[in-house]
Amino acid sequence: EAAQRFRLNIGLEPQLASGVMPSSGGKLSHLADNLSALAKNLDGSVDDVVEGNSDILVDSYRKLSRNKEIPGQAHHLNQNAAFKDVIPRKEGLSIKLEGNIRKDIGSPHYKAHESLEQFWDQYRKGGELHRTRPTMAEYNVALEKSLIDAGLTPNQAKDVVSKAMEQQLSYGLAAEKFVPRIPGKMYLPK
Repeated sequence: EAAQRFRLNIGLEPQLASGVMPSSGGKLSHLADNLSALAKNLDGSVDDVVEGNSDILVDSYRKLSRNKEIPGQAHHLNQNAAFKDVIPRKEGLSIKLEGNIRKDIGSPHYKAHESLEQFWDQYRKGGELHRTRPTMAEYNVALEKSLIDAGLTPNQAKDVVSKAMEQQLSYGLAAEKFVPRIPGKMYLPK
């Protein structure tokens, strides 16, 4: 029931994310810390604003893709091609990133996808991990890296990823679970 309430609130209450989440070690340890904290708060409640110098709006793809006040394109945090069997496309939490991935080579949006493509390539045919899938924890490390590659500060990226993890948990995707699917290659322009 708590997960259902969270899903219903995703499109109703945009969340501002900023980087104030403490890290007690490497990327996997801070993800574990975040998951532990989130597990205690599965009633779906989310702080609307986190104190900090720079805020990033985290909202459903449905709302952000229509929001013309913020430049850029809506970027799924839980990449739609990997999670579409579990998280509905329009409900997927997103942020705005500047640039069109097909036209604006080197833009923040392009760089985020370029980074994730490198991650996914190791699980695709010819990759060293072909025929396996990453865990949610491994995906979240790659997601954080992709956001930093796109220009977010490490603290902003950590906080945005914590919102993505909260949504993952609401759909039953705990850290040790496997990502639902490996997305097909995007073939980004060079």
